[in-house]
Amino acid sequence: MKHKIKIPEGLTMEGLEIGLPKGKPFEVDTLERIIEFINTHFKPRGSISYYQNSLDLKCIVERCFDNEIRISNGELIAAMILCGYKYVRITPKSKNCHFNVCRISKKKERAITSQMALE
Repeated sequence: MKHKIKIPEGLTMEGLEIGLPKGKPFEVDTLERIIEFINTHFKPRGSISYYQNSLDLKCIVERCFDNEIRISNGELIAAMILCGYKYVRITPKSKNCHFNVCRISKKKERAITSQMALE
């Protein structure tokens, strides 16, 4: 039985917003590409990692795609949540958050980028 995963209220392309969201809606095709990437290359861990935040992970994903796609912070957050990752905001008013994901080192990032170039 699949569990329904709820996207947090106020999550837009820009990130986690307070009050009425002002951002644009998500592009389904882009979310699907990010979800596939996360499921292939990211690994969950038992607790929240404070080493990299949503903005760091967004930049890693873009670099691994050799900057062929641009994604927003909110798209990365939505995709991580849809993949089942837990999150906490950096601060109560921050648009960025941390996830229970294993750290992506520069070495691992280079390996992913090389692998994606061969596909």
